[in-house]
Amino acid sequence: MLLDAHKTGFGLGRPAAPEKEEASPLFIGISTLLLIAVNIRTLGTLWIVFIVLLCVVILSKSFSSIFSLMFRQPILILLPVFYVLSCLWSDEFTISLSLGMQTLLATLTAVTIAQRTTNRQFLLIIFLAISFTCIGCILDGEVGPSAEGMVLIGYLGSKDAMGLMAYSGVMTSLAMMLDRERSFMMRGFAILMALVELRIATSVHAATAIVCLGLGVSIFLLTYFVLARFTVARWISYFFISLMAMAFLVFASEFVQLFLEMSSSHLGKDASLTGRTVLWEKGLALLGESPLIGHGYRAFWAGSSFDARHMLASMNIADGRGFHFHEQYLEVLVDTGILGFLVFLSTFVIFTKKILKSAIVQPSCYTAYAFAIVVVDLIRWVFETAFLPFSFDMMIFYGLAAAAMRPPKKIMKKAPLLSPLDANKPTATA
Repeated sequence: MLLDAHKTGFGLGRPAAPEKEEASPLFIGISTLLLIAVNIRTLGTLWIVFIVLLCVVILSKSFSSIFSLMFRQPILILLPVFYVLSCLWSDEFTISLSLGMQTLLATLTAVTIAQRTTNRQFLLIIFLAISFTCIGCILDGEVGPSAEGMVLIGYLGSKDAMGLMAYSGVMTSLAMMLDRERSFMMRGFAILMALVELRIATSVHAATAIVCLGLGVSIFLLTYFVLARFTVARWISYFFISLMAMAFLVFASEFVQLFLEMSSSHLGKDASLTGRTVLWEKGLALLGESPLIGHGYRAFWAGSSFDARHMLASMNIADGRGFHFHEQYLEVLVDTGILGFLVFLSTFVIFTKKILKSAIVQPSCYTAYAFAIVVVDLIRWVFETAFLPFSFDMMIFYGLAAAAMRPPKKIMKKAPLLSPLDANKPTATA
């Protein structure tokens, strides 16, 4: 007797887990509004109050369950808690405490959204938030300078932020397009947004966005169509990933030099990577002053340091709360030292392992998307920073991890087939 794929656990011959109860449209709407709002930073204190209120509304829906989850999976809040605790030795006690609490609140909210929704609902929330953000930036029409002239930056404030938002949009749109359980209208809208976001990503001349776009789409398609289906492909991938990691550790300086040369000759970057190397030199100097525990979360850029004020003024930046070293790993080291970096590294390794396992055991457009995003994050954080108070990328990162850590009984019952060729293929016999 033939068994349908959804009755056997995605065609793997196992009983499928009960489907997770779906969240209400109101909860989805509020969550989408929150992710849209975190990208609008032009309202100052009013913006912070509005974001906090939205977070409180979302958390109030799952107050008891979120605490239960924290006891089961403390890794989900370990790094934000460490950020808060860094105020005890911070150069700026108040700043590290307040911004650390904001980061913790954002993390808890992202985890709550992921826990209260199914995979497909969570993907829909991300898709709508990015789509409306890109549309809003187009309507805003603000432009900024680039090496090739003036380009769209919208209310995000920079070409890098605009390019990376468009890259994220292409990724979510691709996942929505391949989800055969979506409505015709929704998939059509996803195709339209993919074209718009692709145009934005390639027109703002942000090298990081272009690299992320190529890597992200490639990893997504590879995971979606190959890794989840063939054991040999997985082992080959593990081998090459391990080989590349070892090669990078042994030849790190050569790789960096090669990238600098390529970015200058092919991506239009100057020798300093538009000032990044200057920031990195200052970050390394600060790390040398306090290598074990750092200077405290966001204490340098948001604090009263003369060096920080001088560097911000030279770049015509009035508020350092949203500025960073453009290097996530260095940012963690400067803020929290080697101890904080070990917490960050442990968090990333565990999250990646959970998300990869989810992509293999529960193959779907969502799990392939989640794995691709996390792998690209690992690479892009060499040139960008995500772990900032109410950071969109940080909230997505924690949300994807929390979704992969759901208890087995809350895993979706169905997932889109890997390929149209599988539509009529029997999956198991009894």
